[in-house]
Amino acid sequence: MTDIDKIRKLVDEVKHLLSTMLAEPQVDDRIKEVLDEKMATIKKLATDVRQNLKKMEQNYEQSRISSSRITI
Repeated sequence: MTDIDKIRKLVDEVKHLLSTMLAEPQVDDRIKEVLDEKMATIKKLATDVRQNLKKMEQNYEQSRISSSRITI
């Protein structure tokens, strides 16, 4: 499962938790804790995805520069 798939799954779980919180008159502290944990995990995974995309972009630029040097 990719990080993006994990984020998608966690977002669905967060939506469900938020719906549960809105439906209940008194919100359980455990639900808030679980929600905070899932949000923190989403943020970490999103940071990892951003870093990987940056690396891919840099590698692409390097390969493009290298291939342009070969053709010159």
